[in-house]
Amino acid sequence: MALILNEKYNTPSMNITFYKNRFLKLFPIYWAILVLTVFVSIASWLVFGKGGVVENIYNHSGSLGFFNIYIVLSNIFLFGEDLLMFLGVDNEMIVFTKSFSDTALPLHKFIIIPQSWTLSLEIMFYMLAPFIARKRVSLIVVLFLSSFFIKIFLSHQGFSDDPWKYRFILSELQFFFVGIILYKIYIKITSSNFKNILNNKAILTTLLILFFITGYFYGELGKLLYPFVFIIFIFLLPILFEQTKNNKIDRFIGEQSYPVYIVHIFVVMFASKISSENNLSLLVVVGSILFSIILNKYIQEKVEKTRKNNLKKVQNEK
Repeated sequence: MALILNEKYNTPSMNITFYKNRFLKLFPIYWAILVLTVFVSIASWLVFGKGGVVENIYNHSGSLGFFNIYIVLSNIFLFGEDLLMFLGVDNEMIVFTKSFSDTALPLHKFIIIPQSWTLSLEIMFYMLAPFIARKRVSLIVVLFLSSFFIKIFLSHQGFSDDPWKYRFILSELQFFFVGIILYKIYIKITSSNFKNILNNKAILTTLLILFFITGYFYGELGKLLYPFVFIIFIFLLPILFEQTKNNKIDRFIGEQSYPVYIVHIFVVMFASKISSENNLSLLVVVGSILFSIILNKYIQEKVEKTRKNNLKKVQNEK
């Protein structure tokens, strides 16, 4: 985002175009999968008697009152959907929770595409990004440290279980801020005598090996290895970017990442109805990738033309 805002949408007058193009990047594919998920859920409900989240929303609609409107709107427009992760129903009242297990009915069960809560965090960052990404690195460092210490403070206050572990916007902004700092460092390096570091294959290979080793043992030594995984990734990212930014295969994989992320739970839901448990994982992987390619072909490629025209129009006006 820092690279895009400093090199493509590089003036405040282009902020509106940035917001329009981010909207087009996220919502057409999301809405397509949302409609398909609702349709398949209703069909499954009628045929198998199990309607998943849609059935859950319907069954509890009477007890949630006006909050049903919030649930529906957040599922459609994403903004504020992350709040559902922090709420639950207890004694017929909607309350904040320290842990999913604290309430009888956690409201995250009403998110139709379960992983889409992350897009709510992403949207909030996009709203802030044009006013931050072009600022001096010293300010970004202060913002990063503030977010980091919010996470530490919450953890010491007992807010360390899910959903507070990695879903609260103020403590998760640190990862976005690190990305901006990395961009600032990347620009400094590329304009200095240290540029050869970014193209050094030995450094890239060493960092990749360390990253995979720490990742392999992460499950058993999570708390101990977390800082190392994080630090290695920080140093690895600019080098990976420099060495793959013009790679067509890398670009193709990157283009599939968002649709794969959005579609994979839908594929799991559909595949589980037609496949045995032994073949389920393979079917989900293959199905998600193929579905992603279709989404890119018939939705995102058409949307990209509009996004490019939006940008070109503003650039011509300048």
